[in-house]
Amino acid sequence: MIKVYLTSFLICAFGWEIWFTYGWVDGDHVNLRRTDYLNRTIPAHINWIVNSLYDAAICLAGLFCLWLAGRKTLRLFETINLWVLSILFLAFVGQNVFVELVIYKDQVALNHELSWAPLSPKWIDTISIFAATMTFHVQMTWVLMFPIFFLTVRFFKPQYNKKYDWKLKLLI
Repeated sequence: MIKVYLTSFLICAFGWEIWFTYGWVDGDHVNLRRTDYLNRTIPAHINWIVNSLYDAAICLAGLFCLWLAGRKTLRLFETINLWVLSILFLAFVGQNVFVELVIYKDQVALNHELSWAPLSPKWIDTISIFAATMTFHVQMTWVLMFPIFFLTVRFFKPQYNKKYDWKLKLLI
């Protein structure tokens, strides 16, 4: 779990959070996009860390739900499983839509641009839903993250020995 969390943290940090914070490519620095209160509360130099920690926690929450659905195993990750990928997609993108439309609704300036990032290409700019604005390229982070996360879990998951599997179930 620690390896999956740390890997997810690094992917989120270097895939988009640092880029969004500092506005490296065609974007504005986070201090220009947020209110003064938020800038004082979470300084820019730790903003990307806090956001990456949150993003990695979202990844683990998705993993936990699938672990429970898989009867407290990671067997759902043994093969490419469309059900698992669908759940991860809905969880990852759904939480980000909620964050952008509800939590960040009045906290981020609309006349400023987010940076391009490796996992957040600018294909479509913005769409408006229920008087709130959502940027599609921010959603792309999680659209691209769910298969990356699936493969990360597959890489780090323990290999089960089918011969002794029944003994493990008796212990659980």
